[in-house]
Parts: sequence; C-alpha cells; structure tokens
Amino acid sequence: MVLVTLDPQALEDNTTPMIAPQTLYVELRMCFDRVQAQFTASSRLIQAALLITAYEYACGKPHAAYISAGISARMASVLGINNYNQPNLDANNKSDIGLRLNITEKQHIYWGIIMLERLVLFECPLDRLKPALDFPDPQTKLPDDLLSTKFSDDTERRASVCDISSNEVGTFGRQIQALSFLVQVLQLTEENATPVSELIKLDEKLRGFLGVLMNQSSQTHTCGANGITIRYV
Repeated sequence: MVLVTLDPQALEDNTTPMIAPQTLYVELRMCFDRVQAQFTASSRLIQAALLITAYEYACGKPHAAYISAGISARMASVLGINNYNQPNLDANNKSDIGLRLNITEKQHIYWGIIMLERLVLFECPLDRLKPALDFPDPQTKLPDDLLSTKFSDDTERRASVCDISSNEVGTFGRQIQALSFLVQVLQLTEENATPVSELIKLDEKLRGFLGVLMNQSSQTHTCGANGITIRYV
C-alpha cells in the first residue's frame, strides 16, 4: 500500500507544472484498478478502497463513494470478512500477537466498511440505495481498539454496541456506537409514520450518549464519534 500525496514544494515552484488534486485522484483510481485486476482481493486492497471511499465522501462525491464502498464490501466477501463471526482465540494461541492482530485487523476492516457505507448513504437518502453489509445486532461485542496496546482476553467481557455507558469502550468503539444511532435515525426516516414518542426517546438517547462522549474526551480522542453524534442530535 502506498500513500499518494501532493508535494507542497512542487506546488510553490513555478517551474513545476501544477498537479491538481482531481488529476492525482484519477491517477490513483487508475492505479488501484490495475492492481486489483492483478491481485483481485486482499486486506490491503480493501483498506486502499476504504481510503478512496473516505476521500470521495469528503469531496462531496457520495455516489462515487458508494461504489467504492461496494468494491470494498465485495472484496471482503471474497476474503470471508463479510460478517463479524471471526474465529475466537483459544487458550493455546492467546499469546500469539500476530494472530490477534490479524483478527483485530479483519474486525476493523469489517466495521470500516459498515461505517463508511452508512455515512455515504446518509448523503443520498433519496436514491434508496442499500448497504452491501448488514449492521450487526446491538448486542455484538465491540472490537479491540487499535490505538491500545492491550487486548481483551475475554470476549464476553468486552462492551457491546449498545453499552453506551461503559467505560471500557475505546475510540473506534465509540465511533461504532455513534454510527448505531445513525442507523436508528435512518430506520425511523424510512418509516411512513414514526410515532413522536419514538423520536423523543431516540433524541434523549443521543443527547445522553453525547454527554458520555464529552466526559470521555478528556481521556481519549473521541472527535470522530462526537462529530457523528452532534450532526444527528
């Protein structure tokens, strides 16, 4: 995987032709297509596609981002990362850091696709587009946070998506929980007649979750989760 960026010095040098971001984006997409044609699918290709999706989303190209997210989802399906039922660690391999990182990476790839798809779909709700991967059950356990050097030895003790008041949720987990509220918002907006009581109840939950995030912000970085939540309060 290669990170392609613009060289600020090259842009300031009058003797160097200007490289527009759109030109760089097109070249990067062509490079990605060539690599995918050769290797079909890999975890690194999925991550590259997710980065492209995030760029397209940030640049106001929701339909292009939706297509890129779909490519990520299809590659994940080929590699068997299209559901959260990743293998659990037994007593014999809990000390295998490489295996644990591999499992955590797959879980984060899975959740990355889930998150970006929903964020993109929120920008084009009138198209009635559907995500490629279903959102897991609220009781699903959150993955280990990659920003932490600790791994949870007991999967059952990890917080669930719905455990918004838990103090054991890291940065990525909070973003997943914030996204779960977005899913609820989308579900309510798709219903023809949503009771006002349901909207009030969801609003109270959102505000309560935002309070949890603000209290936790002094200890961990929850800017991503804060941004998602504030937008839908």
